[in-house]
Amino acid sequence: MAEKHKKSGRFPETRWSLVGRAAASDDLTRQRALAELLATYTPAMKSFLLEARRIPPDLADDILQSFIADKVLAAGLVKHADKGRGKFRNFVLKSLNNFASTKMKAEWANRPAAMDSNWQQTDIRSAAASDCFDRQWAQQVVRETLLSMEAECSQKGRSDLWEVFRLRFAEPMMNDAEPVEYDQIIRRFRLESPREAMNLLANAKRSFLRHLRIVVGKYVSNDSEIDREIDDLRGIV
Repeated sequence: MAEKHKKSGRFPETRWSLVGRAAASDDLTRQRALAELLATYTPAMKSFLLEARRIPPDLADDILQSFIADKVLAAGLVKHADKGRGKFRNFVLKSLNNFASTKMKAEWANRPAAMDSNWQQTDIRSAAASDCFDRQWAQQVVRETLLSMEAECSQKGRSDLWEVFRLRFAEPMMNDAEPVEYDQIIRRFRLESPREAMNLLANAKRSFLRHLRIVVGKYVSNDSEIDREIDDLRGIV
């Protein structure tokens, strides 16, 4: 499933290569890739169970753990992902939704008839049903992108590039903080003019977008899909 790709620094994964490695025959390769996939998708899956399916938190945790153990790990769910059929996250969401429905039917069938339930069957084709999943996925992708950018800036001795982006964009985007004004940036980094500050920020934006394309590229099939996913991310975030 994984396509050939050229190594680029410490971020070589593009075009579903992470998904491909998660379905690999080599145990170590598969385990590492699955761990990375689960780190990205678990918060979104849990949010979907709690918000869209309205499943009680303790039961949602049990369902999620069972889904990961039974479907992702034991049954090799990732092997059945087909990049020709659309977005990987939609495949994950549909699989989880079906699994949750089966589990909830069994759960409530074994409870007294007088006990009411507030969980609901969910049509994942509706925008509202997948909003919580997409929102959590988007936040996780942005976090991963920020960590990648920060690590590279640190490695290359460009803490100024990271800090100006963090102050102007990352903190406002992730924590609802107010963007730091340009005059403060000029003083903080001992710049000579507002233009120099704007140039620094423009370079930081290009760095962020490059890292974002690499992160998003792990789960899509081609460059045009990367652009569409980034457009989706802008709308979600």
